[in-house]
Amino acid sequence: MTIGPVSAVRDPVRLAALARTRLLDSPAEASFDRLTRLAVKVLSAPVALVSLVDADRQFFKSQIGLAEPWAARRETPISHSFCQHVVASNRPLIVTDARNDPRVCDNPAVREMGVAAYLGVPLVTSQGQTLGSFCVMDARPRGWTDDQVSLLRDLADSVIAEIELRAAAQAAHDQARQAERERREKAALLEAADEGIIGVGPSGRATFANPAAVRLLGYTADELLVGDLHDLVHPRWQDGSPCSTIECPFAHAIQNGHRGLFEDLVMWRRDGEAFPAVVACSPVAGSGEPDADDKDGDTRSGAAEATSVVVSFRNVAERRRAEQRLRAQYAVSRVLSESGGSDGEATVPRLLDAIARGVGWSLGVFWRVQTGQDRLVCEGVWRAPAEHGVAKFLAATRRRTFGPGEGFPGRVWASGAPAWVDDVTRDARFVRASVAARSGLRGAFAFPVLGRSGVLGVMEFFSHDVRAHDPDLLEMVGSLGTQIGQFIERKQAEAAARESEAHKAAIVEASLDCIITMDRSGRITEFNPAAEATFGHRRDEVLGREMAETLLPPSLRQLHRDGLARYLATGDGPILGRRIEMTALRADGTVFPVDLTVTRLSTEGAPLFTGFVRDITGRKQAEAAREQLLGELRASAGALHDSEQLLRSVLRNVPLIVFALDRHGVFTVSEGKGLEALGLRGGEVVGRSVFDVYQDVPDVLENVRRALAGEITAWTAELAGMTYDTRCTLLRDPAGGGDDGSEDGDITGLIAVAFDITEQRRAEHVSRGQTGVLTRTLDALTTRPDLHRFLEQVLAAVAEQLRSPSAALVFHDADQGAASLRLVYDQSRVLPPGNAGSLSVETAPLLSQEPELWGELVRTRQPLVVKDVTVDHRVRGRSWLQDHEIRSLLLVPLLARDAVVGCLSIRSSEPRDFRPEERALARALAQQAMLAVELTRLAEHEQQAAVLEERNRLAGEIHDTLAQGFVGIVMQLDAAEEVLAREPEAARPHMARAHSLARTSLAEARRSVSALSPAHAARDEVGLPEAFARMVEEMASGWALKPRFLVEGRPHRLAAGAEHDLRRIGQEALTNALKHSRAQEIVVRLTYGSTGVRLSVRDNGRGFDADRPAAREGGFGLNGMHERARRIRADLSIRSAPGRGTKITVVFPGKEFARTMNPQEITHESGGNDPDID
Repeated sequence: MTIGPVSAVRDPVRLAALARTRLLDSPAEASFDRLTRLAVKVLSAPVALVSLVDADRQFFKSQIGLAEPWAARRETPISHSFCQHVVASNRPLIVTDARNDPRVCDNPAVREMGVAAYLGVPLVTSQGQTLGSFCVMDARPRGWTDDQVSLLRDLADSVIAEIELRAAAQAAHDQARQAERERREKAALLEAADEGIIGVGPSGRATFANPAAVRLLGYTADELLVGDLHDLVHPRWQDGSPCSTIECPFAHAIQNGHRGLFEDLVMWRRDGEAFPAVVACSPVAGSGEPDADDKDGDTRSGAAEATSVVVSFRNVAERRRAEQRLRAQYAVSRVLSESGGSDGEATVPRLLDAIARGVGWSLGVFWRVQTGQDRLVCEGVWRAPAEHGVAKFLAATRRRTFGPGEGFPGRVWASGAPAWVDDVTRDARFVRASVAARSGLRGAFAFPVLGRSGVLGVMEFFSHDVRAHDPDLLEMVGSLGTQIGQFIERKQAEAAARESEAHKAAIVEASLDCIITMDRSGRITEFNPAAEATFGHRRDEVLGREMAETLLPPSLRQLHRDGLARYLATGDGPILGRRIEMTALRADGTVFPVDLTVTRLSTEGAPLFTGFVRDITGRKQAEAAREQLLGELRASAGALHDSEQLLRSVLRNVPLIVFALDRHGVFTVSEGKGLEALGLRGGEVVGRSVFDVYQDVPDVLENVRRALAGEITAWTAELAGMTYDTRCTLLRDPAGGGDDGSEDGDITGLIAVAFDITEQRRAEHVSRGQTGVLTRTLDALTTRPDLHRFLEQVLAAVAEQLRSPSAALVFHDADQGAASLRLVYDQSRVLPPGNAGSLSVETAPLLSQEPELWGELVRTRQPLVVKDVTVDHRVRGRSWLQDHEIRSLLLVPLLARDAVVGCLSIRSSEPRDFRPEERALARALAQQAMLAVELTRLAEHEQQAAVLEERNRLAGEIHDTLAQGFVGIVMQLDAAEEVLAREPEAARPHMARAHSLARTSLAEARRSVSALSPAHAARDEVGLPEAFARMVEEMASGWALKPRFLVEGRPHRLAAGAEHDLRRIGQEALTNALKHSRAQEIVVRLTYGSTGVRLSVRDNGRGFDADRPAAREGGFGLNGMHERARRIRADLSIRSAPGRGTKITVVFPGKEFARTMNPQEITHESGGNDPDID
């Protein structure tokens, strides 16, 4: 049964690591294909795969030799995967015969893909995750040697090195893209902000302004960037008087690098209009956080170091107007609620003051309707404390009276509605226009004071500036007019009550709005009109009814009854004479808040209780609105502070340069954190020409010339060893026209932002350079290079790519515990150990005397970094390293046959932490170096095996030719010797046969020597048919029988080793046929198919028992032919029977060639119709 390691294959951590490689379903790549081709070549396997094992499939990143349709699909289901066992065990899987191996015998790949033998090693990342396997497969059972397993491990390490190098390069690329995305997001933040945001340099000029700032101030971006910001937006106070920078806290903040929050600053637009603003100032460069004692955050922060300031602001005019309206409403309600004992005439000035101050106007007048005369007379005025220039206007006002429709007050009286005049000096109907102009009065509004009987009066207000019509303000004062009218009517009723009813004097003194009297039983005896209006009941409906049932909500009724009973019983009345807040009930069932004062009337007989009730709904609403407004103010201030902090962080951390040039290339602005990298301070080059500052950088000057000419708005240039991406906006004169007739105007300069993209370019360059280095070394490796030269190339590549002055290859002898230096690269030269001078002794401190470093290298098998040898506790030979100016090390293990056999040592003269992509490159080159060493070792073994094989062949040749001939000669000479003394003539035939055998043996010796000569070896340069034709002709000389040689199909070249072994097999078969078959016919046939060739040698001689060949017939020859066939992966068959002839057939390359022949050819050549061999 096949063991299915599903759980290990589907481990989510492993699958996540596989997905991060981004290799699944990726196209084939040459770097991986080179390794699989190398595996096929050195392991003599027809199929090699780089297999990545997913949850339900295995994907082939590289495949060589795979049959269709699998080669085109480049994947199989997980059910066909041998590699899943490698992933599950994290160990090599060795299968010599899949058909008999219980682990994989049921795997569909055995049947459908013809897999008979398999060798796979795990692909394990440096984090310990197994991604898949590097494997080779064969269609025939075969064994796998330890050397082959070790070599495949080395190739797998090269695959992992390639994958991790790509991952490191991709990570660097992703970081560069993330940095670019963050830069664009931060730039978009400035564009999208609702607040105005302006950067200000030390000179006081703006360095940048976002679209909101341009919109709020009415200036163009060009205008904001060429003038002093304080002079542009805060040149005078709200009253129009000049504002000097000495006395202005805002100017002090932007010029001296103070942090400040100005919640009531007046800013001026380009058109001369002022607006209130909340303004935050924050230093950008050199600023710090507030000290611990700085509780309000308005203290100076790093003023000495500040180079620029960010100013953010918001127009709060609408909010201020809303606040003013709420303050006015609240002030009026408060005046009315606190004027219980005052007469109307004393209250009017307070009402004028509350309204005028609340809405920010300078002058107020109250016109009262004179009873019985239908005239408005001036009854009260109010003016601001500093208002001294309106005396003549007030004198003229007090002298005037107005009828309905006359003048501004008369029109309001007649209409019964509020009215507004933007500028009274331009209103022909305003009869006091001339004296108003002389007093500096412009804007005006008025509203009627309404009572139940009609207009009771008109309130009129004035300002010194032109005011745009404000419908919200008029709506608010219209409501106030009704409230004031009710107050005036109440005061009039109270006056009438004082005159007509003496017993109500106490009530009038404590009166609020509603006056309600009840007797001892709690029933209503008095209910005034205000109570009617407030509660919605008519007086005649409530008189005699229980007060609690009629005017109190259900929750308070029993409490009221209990309190009244307690007072009548004990005289204890805790609420008498006190003002309390409670709730009352209207006729429509609504509950509302009231102020209540209860007084006992001093009368004879049963006691009476009078309650003074005031509806405080308006006051409660005003208080709630005030709390809401204060909350919004706090929230707005917090949001503005957050926005300012975010912008400050953006400008503090982004390595950019903001600069502006005039049309001649003179710097007008130069700010930004990026200036530090150029050794400049903000504003340092202002006033200097860019053509002087950067006269040694022609690329920069050329780009600036083109930009000022309007040809480009973006460029990339190298400056001070860094790369900057610059984007600019051209500044144009809106009053002028371009030479081409456009309306854009003449170019007056530019403003630009330069971003440092050095790291992004460096990452891209490193990725390309490292990939090129690995490609070149891998290409050299596939050609089996000279080992010494290849290792020199590896050391030179490491030193160049890692910017290291020296590097070395060090091998460790585990048996002797010593190190040997293979090569040293120092100061751009490659030195062998004998010429390395004092550097050769470095092996002692690095390996023999550094047990901790060597032990960690062996244990982890990962690159080891020593950032600074002077402080790293693992370093023993610190003095020697410092004497040789070595401060940091990168040690990369050299792995062979799953063991650490040495290291690649890379040194630097400065403390250094090697980046991940540098470590990955060094590891990949170290693997290639060890792969070259292993390939060289394997080639030497193959050469030794070839020498042994040739010796065996020569032994067989000598045995089958010369040795046999010499035996025959000896036998004939012995026979001649026996008869020579008795009968000399009888010895003559024996001597003749010995002589003939000697000549034949001499001919064989000459033929064997000829086969070893260079001229014979040169025949390898010709094709197989030509070589066989010559061989048959040479071997048949001296024989009566002449073999026939036939060629079928279209000849094509095979691998050189295969052609050589096929010639040797044919030579051996033809020799045996000539010497031993005693045949009348010998046929040598070469048959070519599309992928291989078949060789047959057939004779009709005496034959032999193929199952038990005689020693003299087989000998070394048959064994040699079988050995050569196995070496080139060919099928060799020998068909023979006594008296039936012999046929020897060789098919290369095995079963694969048989599939290219048609059935008739196979049947004929197999001997089925052969008349000599059944």
